[in-house]
Amino acid sequence: MESINRTAIELVDEALDFAGELDVVGYELENGATVVDFGIDAAGGVEAGLLLAEIQTAGLANLSTRMGEVAGAPRQYVELSTDHPAVALLCSQKAGWELDFESGYEGLGSGPARALVGQEAEFERVGYYDSSEFATLTVESTALPTEEVADHVADLAEVDAEGVFLPAYATGSTAGSVATAARAAELAVFRLLELGYEPTDVLHASGAAPVAPVTRDEDLAMGRTNDALAYGGEVHLQVARDDDRFDQIVSTAREEYGTPFVEVFEDAGWDFYEVDERVFAPGEGHRRRRRRPRLRRRRDGRGAARRVVRLPLIRSRSDFDATQTRPRPPGRRRRPPRAPAGGTARSRAHRRLLRPPPRPV
Repeated sequence: MESINRTAIELVDEALDFAGELDVVGYELENGATVVDFGIDAAGGVEAGLLLAEIQTAGLANLSTRMGEVAGAPRQYVELSTDHPAVALLCSQKAGWELDFESGYEGLGSGPARALVGQEAEFERVGYYDSSEFATLTVESTALPTEEVADHVADLAEVDAEGVFLPAYATGSTAGSVATAARAAELAVFRLLELGYEPTDVLHASGAAPVAPVTRDEDLAMGRTNDALAYGGEVHLQVARDDDRFDQIVSTAREEYGTPFVEVFEDAGWDFYEVDERVFAPGEGHRRRRRRPRLRRRRDGRGAARRVVRLPLIRSRSDFDATQTRPRPPGRRRRPPRAPAGGTARSRAHRRLLRPPPRPV
């Protein structure tokens, strides 16, 4: 498999190529790192959110939108599917890099740069570590990343600051709501990891969840996006072996099921370490046991076993507004040419697109 940080750079290049169409803005920091604003000051819409989710999964997942219903109201859903769930979801998409600095900057990082550091337990379980001269870390925050953040990432990832790329977004932005809706499958696979199931035995993962209503109140946005995943998320997994632990990965397996996440967070004093991680799970789960491919054909004729668990979605129409957003046009986007080996991922044209970082108000 090619370096997931290099494949992610191609997607960051795409964001810079189509910055005007996506309503995103690129900035070059004084240390040479690149910040791409997907939804902090920039207006980034649904297309930007889909591209953001592709960056978070390092191009190893397919993303699309469809229309569905929540409590009878029309709602846009984001669908994700991947044949590389362990690497795409656990080693890249998972938000596992906490950013907390004495200067007061706070954020949460996800994306393939985590695989350059590899300090989290899932990397050992999956057996995957990346090596690249580039590091791409998407940053969920209310403020754009600074040189301090970029230097921190460069130091831990062991790359030059010029090789650091930081797509950034707020939770309550349109792009943030879309990218978060793409995390249903990741929650299911991570929950299985916590339960002791081998992540490499998950052969394929597909997930869908409604896009939460956009709000600039980050506390409310955190509650809404988690409501969308826990009570509206659907997941289908193809696995190498069945296990009783699959019944524990859905949100209805917890007594907190149905409680709005704003209340869950308030009860914990907004200290997320006090919230039981088991509540972060999709609302519906399907699994199918699939035999791994073998060089010699089996003659026992045994078929695959499939079990389906159907769970209710959110029951209250008031949980989501009926705002509809522009669906993604059919077909995949044009991919820019891959950067030459040993060269820089940012062309001279990209440098013209980059702006100096905004001055503090």
